[in-house]
Amino acid sequence: MKPTGRRVLKTVKDYCYVTAGTCCLVFSSFFFILPCNLVSGGVGGISNILFYWFGFPVSITSILLQIPLLVAALIMLPKGFSFRTAFACVLYSLLFSAMEKFVVAPEPSSRLLWLVFGGFVDGIGIYLAYIGNGSNGGSEIVSSIVVSRNPDAKIGTVLNIFNFSVYAMAFVCFVSLGIKAGTMNAEYLLECVIRIIYSVLMSYVASFVVDLCSQGLDPLLKYYIVTEKPEEVSEMLMKKFKRGVTCADIVDEDGLPTAKHMLIVVILNRQNGKLKHFLKLIDPECFAYCKIIDGVVTRPDFKSVKSK
Repeated sequence: MKPTGRRVLKTVKDYCYVTAGTCCLVFSSFFFILPCNLVSGGVGGISNILFYWFGFPVSITSILLQIPLLVAALIMLPKGFSFRTAFACVLYSLLFSAMEKFVVAPEPSSRLLWLVFGGFVDGIGIYLAYIGNGSNGGSEIVSSIVVSRNPDAKIGTVLNIFNFSVYAMAFVCFVSLGIKAGTMNAEYLLECVIRIIYSVLMSYVASFVVDLCSQGLDPLLKYYIVTEKPEEVSEMLMKKFKRGVTCADIVDEDGLPTAKHMLIVVILNRQNGKLKHFLKLIDPECFAYCKIIDGVVTRPDFKSVKSK
């Protein structure tokens, strides 16, 4: 494919996003995660564990652990995604190596506050890599490969299985270090459990930030409304919410049309309560459900349209 100015600009933009995301992950790990003796998810968490357990530099172990995953990504995933992911992994290792040599990490003033900051910056880094059409490697590569081979698999489920395996490994690491140091007792065991709980909380903070960045404070809701009054409901949606409506007929088990119709409409989350109110007024017997969607291809001011 012949490169064009627009394509080159998009590629540069993608790599800038991936670079910024990698910097966020390095900052989070070096200044928040390691000083608190916490563990992040994925391959980064395994690098943290090996640092605590054997003193292996994170900068070296992270890239060594990524190599087989990157090879698998190049074979099984789109090349553009794989190249950007490989770039992110190498950059992470180089930046972390520089931080280890020239920067001293501060002492945490509050572990709970540090994990919130760490999770927030971590989530920003993950989201930046995502909008740069790449990833930060590790569990994101594993989940992408699994989903590419099994479209019915859920990325969140794959990530949770991978991450909780890392947390189990971290617990074994902390306990073994306590036994080796001769400090193993009930109090130390409780401290190990607390560190794992804090690590899980940090991952949830990161997940929350990623969802917040991708969906916004006012996410879009796609509503499916099954009603026997499609004209009245459609008129209400277009008049009160200024939204277009898609209508589909509903048939019975014999393929014959019924009196019910399904209406599909996209609204803002802040309009959710108002829509429920109008549906109850027009058709109390209707059936409706909704789900969050990432975005729509429409006019740029979709979110600025105000309902009456």
